[in-house]
Amino acid sequence: MKAILKFKLPEEEAEYKMAVHGADYHSVLWNLDQHLRNFLKYGHQFDDADSALEYIRKYIAEELNYRNAPFDFP
Repeated sequence: MKAILKFKLPEEEAEYKMAVHGADYHSVLWNLDQHLRNFLKYGHQFDDADSALEYIRKYIAEELNYRNAPFDFP
């Protein structure tokens, strides 16, 4: 079985990028889930919710940047 995705570029560039980087986004989410699981299981160093949220946002941005997966689309 084969699947072919077609996009009308440049109009569907955002959809194209999401399809191309789907495995990257999945990997980042899975890693983040494991990271959060470890925080719940073994504890964490956060003083408050804002610190935890800032850490999570930074973690997501760094992971996506590492994979050259765009987060903001036109």
